[in-house]
Amino acid sequence: MSGLIYQKEHRVKYYECDATKQISIPMLLNIMLYVSGEQSYKLGVGDAILLEKGLSWIILQNDIHIQRLPEAGETITITTQALSYNKLFTYREFKAFDETGELCVQVHCTFALMDFAARKMARIAEDVVAPYQVEASKKLIRTPKPEKVDLEKAATIDYRVRYLDIDANQHVNNSKYLDWFLDSLGLDFIKTHRIKSLNVKYEKEVAYGNMVQSKVSLSTQEDGSIISAHQIVNHDVLSCEASMVWEPLNE
Repeated sequence: MSGLIYQKEHRVKYYECDATKQISIPMLLNIMLYVSGEQSYKLGVGDAILLEKGLSWIILQNDIHIQRLPEAGETITITTQALSYNKLFTYREFKAFDETGELCVQVHCTFALMDFAARKMARIAEDVVAPYQVEASKKLIRTPKPEKVDLEKAATIDYRVRYLDIDANQHVNNSKYLDWFLDSLGLDFIKTHRIKSLNVKYEKEVAYGNMVQSKVSLSTQEDGSIISAHQIVNHDVLSCEASMVWEPLNE
């Protein structure tokens, strides 16, 4: 049985939107994570409680499906629900609905617990997840891997990790990878295409001051959609990879 559903309304601010006047995907994910964090706090297992145990949640993979991205001024409802957990992973679903109740965005997220001192994954104890009223399951939910970058055709952009890219876990915030991925596509591409889905897999931490390379390649499918494949590489080590499905906007 899946866990408790928690929801919160949010009015989309103009500064949460990008040049398309729609909420940016990194911002939407940050808002969703804030909502799940609020649920955890109200259930008595918020970040501060975990930190006392030397633990912190980390995201391993996001699988995002987009009907449309809400625009500035809209009031959306964010829902979140823990689906299941096993000894190493827990799975959570997020949804964003518009004012008519239509589903705009759906996200499946795989989390793990990190031992803050050892910087490695920790076993998920029952007392950490019991308040969510979610059942344990030995079944692993295997999200498909992102499409691989065609390195022979890839374009590369270098980025230096800034102070504001780092979060409380002392590594690059998950949303910053999405900033780098989207930036690598360029404004002209983003303004003439609509994103339909996004699959992101996080591999290795990136720290303050690191120089990373964002690599991207594009491929056109038979139905006219375009797949953009992405990598973030830190000193030749794969830190994060993603693939996005786009469709051209009608002229």
